[in-house]
Amino acid sequence: MPIHTYECDFCGHVFEELIFRDADEDELVCPKCGATRPTRRMSVTARVGGGKLGGGGYVPPSSCSSGGG
Repeated sequence: MPIHTYECDFCGHVFEELIFRDADEDELVCPKCGATRPTRRMSVTARVGGGKLGGGGYVPPSSCSSGGG
């Protein structure tokens, strides 16, 4: 059950919808203005893991402060 991102062709509002089946997409309306048939947009994907900006990355045992020397 993917979440898709849509943009209203009338007012430009961007919103997300959980789509259970293809027929659900045909019934979509803009939650802001009520226009029908919004355009599906490319969704941004989530990134899991560490890195310079990400938190919760792997910390090697040698860099842990274990109190020994």
